[in-house]
Amino acid sequence: MSATAAELERERGFARPAAFGAFGAVALYVISYVIEQSSGLETEGLKSIQLQSFHDHSGAMLVATIIRAFGFLLISLPFLHLFRAAQIRSPRVRGEMIGFVFIGPVLFAVQGVLAWLATSQITDEFLDQRADSAHPAELAQRLIDDSSFREVASALLIPAVIALAIALIYISLQAMRAGLLTRFAGSLGVALGASMVLIFPIALLVILVWLIYIGLVFLGRAPGGTPPAWDAGEAIPWPSPGEKAAADLSPPAEDQEKPRGQGHSQ
Repeated sequence: MSATAAELERERGFARPAAFGAFGAVALYVISYVIEQSSGLETEGLKSIQLQSFHDHSGAMLVATIIRAFGFLLISLPFLHLFRAAQIRSPRVRGEMIGFVFIGPVLFAVQGVLAWLATSQITDEFLDQRADSAHPAELAQRLIDDSSFREVASALLIPAVIALAIALIYISLQAMRAGLLTRFAGSLGVALGASMVLIFPIALLVILVWLIYIGLVFLGRAPGGTPPAWDAGEAIPWPSPGEKAAADLSPPAEDQEKPRGQGHSQ
């Protein structure tokens, strides 16, 4: 299965926006993290202290939340580019799976905003009732436990992680099979997707590094060169370890063509 000239032209035109989407997602996530860490927000100790701290730094936290949400949305661009590139080269790629390109990033963006809104609502209720409570810490904990808004925001995190993991696994696997990603980069993407459910914070950090590499592939500046399937417009699967070993052990073509009994002249 080969891509048409028009498909390759569209693909090359989208390569730069997809690369900047990958770099932008990383940059926005790092910026949001820096804002959070420098805000002075209390994340340990009594819940009453944490809610008061959130009230004092809610503006900075809102900015960080919005920036991170846009960062997650940008992940759709490199995912979409890889998906389409694999789709026009391989009949194995199922078109209906394209939905996962968007579902995970959108759910993460929405979940972050809802979590901020839920915390803001709880904080307002706490400040309104604190003067009448003899035990502010117990009041804060009760408001947190009774918040249905917070439960919705927390519950949304599970499908967000699962959807992003499915997208990462499927797209990485199909791109590797088509020869658009090296065997190492494709296998790493699959492993990162599978590990998100168990070690999400660590996996997310490695995913950011992976996205930088993907962006460089789109721009043709990846270390080790760009896989040939991009320019060829067709799938060029990577040889399996066994096939590669067999190729390394086989004699050169000129030796195979040499007539039997032919040797060096004495």
